[in-house]
Amino acid sequence: MSWPPRPPDWIGDLLTADQEELRAHVEGAYVLILPDTARKIPYPLRRSRVFYIGKAGEGSDRLSTHQYHTSRAVADLQANGGRYFEEPWWPRYTWAAGHGGAVVWWFSRRGTQTAGDVEVMLVNAFFSRFGSIPVANGQWPS
Repeated sequence: MSWPPRPPDWIGDLLTADQEELRAHVEGAYVLILPDTARKIPYPLRRSRVFYIGKAGEGSDRLSTHQYHTSRAVADLQANGGRYFEEPWWPRYTWAAGHGGAVVWWFSRRGTQTAGDVEVMLVNAFFSRFGSIPVANGQWPS
C-alpha cells in the first residue's frame, strides 16, 4: 500500500497558519509531520517524518487546538533553554515543539466516509508501509 494512500487536500504549517484557515478543515483526518525534511523517525520497516495521525469530526476545531497547545509547548521548552518541559504535554505536542513545529497534511472525508474512516485508512496505510502506528499515537483508532 502506498503512503499516503491518496494526496492530501491541504498542506499547511501548524504554527503559522491563521485560525480561519485551520477552522476551515473539519470532518476529516490529518497527519502531523516533522518540518525538517532531513529528520526522520525510525520505524520497524523504514523511516518517516510522520509522528501523529488524528481525526476531526463535524464542528471540531482540532487543528486550532493543536496549534494552541503546540505553541504553548514550544514556549515551555524555550523558557527552559530547550532542555526540558515544565508541563506534562501529550506526545503530539512535545514532538512538534521539540522539532520546531509541524507540517499538516489534511484529508477531507469523501462520500459516505466519516472522519474516523479516513483516520483508520491513514493509520492502516501507515502501518502497512512502516510497520508501526505513528510514535505520538497512543493507540489504534477505534
